[in-house]
Amino acid sequence: MQGLTSLAPFFGIISLIIAWFIYAYVKKQPKGNNRIQELEEMIHEGVMAFLIKEYSIFAVFIAVLFIILWLILPCWQISVAFVSGALCSITACYSGMTATTRGNSRVAEAANRSGHLKALNTAYFTGSVMALAIAGLGLLGTGIWFFIYGSDPKQINCVTGFALGASSAAIFARLSGGIFARAATSGTDIACRVEAGIPCDNPRNPGVIAGIVGNSVGNIAGMGADIFESFTSSIIAAITIGATLAVSPDLIARFPHLEPLVKEEAIAAIRLKYMAMPVLIVIAGLLSSIAGLFSIKVFKNTNKALLRRYMIFFAAGIFVIITALITAVFRMPFGAFWALFSGLACGIITGLSAGYYTSGDQASYIAGQSKTGSASVIIAGLATGMLWAYVPLLSICAATFSGYMASGAYGIALSAVGMIATTGITMTVYSFSPIADNAHGLSEMAGLDPETINITEHLEAHGKTTSSEGMVFTTCSATLTALALFAAFTRSIQVAHPTMAEFIFDIKTPAVFTGIFIGALVPIIWTALTITSTGRVALPVVKEIRRQFMEIPGLLEGKIGVKGEGQICVTLTAASALREMLAPGLVAIITPVAVGFILGPLALGGTLIGSIVMGTLLSIFMLNTGGALENAKKYIETGKIGGKGTDNHKAAIVGFTVGSIFRDTSAPAINILIKFMSVVSLVMAPILPVAGLFQ
Repeated sequence: MQGLTSLAPFFGIISLIIAWFIYAYVKKQPKGNNRIQELEEMIHEGVMAFLIKEYSIFAVFIAVLFIILWLILPCWQISVAFVSGALCSITACYSGMTATTRGNSRVAEAANRSGHLKALNTAYFTGSVMALAIAGLGLLGTGIWFFIYGSDPKQINCVTGFALGASSAAIFARLSGGIFARAATSGTDIACRVEAGIPCDNPRNPGVIAGIVGNSVGNIAGMGADIFESFTSSIIAAITIGATLAVSPDLIARFPHLEPLVKEEAIAAIRLKYMAMPVLIVIAGLLSSIAGLFSIKVFKNTNKALLRRYMIFFAAGIFVIITALITAVFRMPFGAFWALFSGLACGIITGLSAGYYTSGDQASYIAGQSKTGSASVIIAGLATGMLWAYVPLLSICAATFSGYMASGAYGIALSAVGMIATTGITMTVYSFSPIADNAHGLSEMAGLDPETINITEHLEAHGKTTSSEGMVFTTCSATLTALALFAAFTRSIQVAHPTMAEFIFDIKTPAVFTGIFIGALVPIIWTALTITSTGRVALPVVKEIRRQFMEIPGLLEGKIGVKGEGQICVTLTAASALREMLAPGLVAIITPVAVGFILGPLALGGTLIGSIVMGTLLSIFMLNTGGALENAKKYIETGKIGGKGTDNHKAAIVGFTVGSIFRDTSAPAINILIKFMSVVSLVMAPILPVAGLFQ
C-alpha cells in the first residue's frame, strides 16, 4: 500500500499532460471573425493584468509568511511546503484562466459554425483544463510531500504547510476575484440595464470587458483556488489523523497478517495504512474523473440538462468500484469505504438539488413578486434562501454522522476526501457556467447572427443551473474539509501536549463557550466587509460608465465605429478589488492566532466550531438567495410577466444585483474563511500554549 502511494506524483503528471493536450485541442478550434479575436485579446490582457498584479502582491505575502513560519515553527519544512502549496494553486489557476480566455471565443464560434452540440462539448473541454490541473497539481504536491515524510508518522506535520499555502492562495483568488466580478457586473447592471436601458453585453457598454474579466477571475480562478484548497486540505487532514490514530487491540485484531510483529511495529504499520488510504483514494478519483470527462462522447446525444448528471454519475460509479477494490485488497475496515461513500453521496445530492430549489416554481414565484416592486422580489428571495438551507445542511450532517459512526474522526476526514476526490469531473461541470456566460457575451458584442446568439443564450441559461449547483457543492465540500481539519487539529493538540490527552470541548467550559461566540461572529463581520467592499468598488464603475456615455459622442446611441474605453473600467476595478480584500484577509489571519495564544487551545477549538456552523449556514443561505433571484430575472427575460425592459424586469434586476453580491462574493469567500482558520490552527497546534486566560 505504501509503495503504491509513491505513484501519486506520476498520476499527477499524467493529469497535467492530459490537460495540456485538451488545451491544445481547444486552441485548434476556429476562433471566429476579427471582432471576436479582438475582444478575446482584450479579455486575455485584462485577465492577465489582474493576475500579475494580484500575484505580485501575493508574492510579498508569501515571503513574509515564509520567514515567520521558518522562525517560529519547530519544523522548517512546513515553511517550504507552504511555498510549494501556494505555487501549485497559482499554477493551477493560471492554467485554467489561460484556457478559459482562449476557449470563450472558440465556444462562440462553435455555436456559429456547428451548432449547439459542438459548442457544448467545447465549453466542457475548456473547463476540464483547470479541473485536471487542480487534480494533477494537488496530487503531485501532496504525493511528493507524502513520499518524503509518509513513512514517519512523527514527521507528517511537515505536510500541513502545503495546505496552508493552498489556503493562502485561495484567499487572494476567491476574495479579490469575487469582489472584482460582482463590482464590475453590478456596476454595469446599474449604469446600463437600469439607467440607460441597454443590455450589459451590448457593445455600447464600456464596462462589458470588465464584467467578462471579473466573471473569469471570480468564478473560474476563484472557484478553482477554492476547490484546490478543499482537495489538498481534506487529504492532509486525513493523513494527519491517520498518523495520530489511537490504535486499540480490537483494531490490531482486524489485521491478522500483522500478528508476527511486536505491538509497536503493528501500531506503526496500521497508522501507515491509514495515512496511505486517502492518497490512494484521490488517485482513484483522478482516474474516475478522466473516464467521466471522456464519457461526454458516449452521452453526446443526451439532453444537455442530463449530460452533466450522466458524466458525474459515470465518474462516481467508477470511483465506487475502485475504492471498494482498494478497501478489500488492502484489508481496510469496511467502515472506511462507507465513510467515503457518504461523502461522495453528499456531494452529488447537494449539487444536483441546488438546481431544483433555486429555479422552477421558486423562480417563477419570486418573479411574480416583481409586480409590486423590487422590495418584494428581494424579500421573496431572502425567504427562499433561508427555507431551502435545510437540504444541503442535513446532507452535511448525514455525511459527518455516517463518517464518524463508520470510522471515528478518521471517517469524517475520509468523508471529505470522498466528496472532493472526483474534483476532475465536478470542476469540469461547474466551470461550464462562466465559460458559457462569456461565450454569450462575445456573441452579442461581435454581432453574430441571431441563431448563434440564441444557442449561446441557451448555453448560458443551462450554465446558470450548473453554477448554483457548483457553488453549493463548494460550500458543502468546504464544510466537510473544515470539519476534517478540526478533527486533525484536536488530534495534533493531544499529540503535541500529552497533558491534554483528554482534549474535550465541553459547552459548559467558559473557554469553549466564549470561543464559539467569537467564531460565530467572524463570518458575520467577514460578510459585512465583503458586501461593503463590493459596493465601494462598484460605485466608481458606475461613475466611469456614466462619464463615458456623456463624454464620448455617439457611444450611447450605438454609432458605428464608436467604442468605449473598456480597459479603464478593468484597471479601475482591479486596483480597487485588490485594495478592498485587505481588511477581510486580516480578520481571517488574526482571529485564530489571537484566540489561540491569548485564550488557549480550548477557546480556539470553540472558535473553529462557531465559525464552521455559522459560516456554513450563512453561505448556503446567501447562495440560495442569489441563485433564486438570478433565475427569477431569467424567468422574466423569457417573456413571462411582461418580459425584458418592463418595470417588472427592472425590479428583478435590482433583486438580482443584491443576490449576486451574496452568491458570487460573500458566500464563496466564507468557504475560504472557515478552511483557512482551521488550517492555521492545525499548523499552530505544536506551538500553542497549553493554558490561556481561562486556564
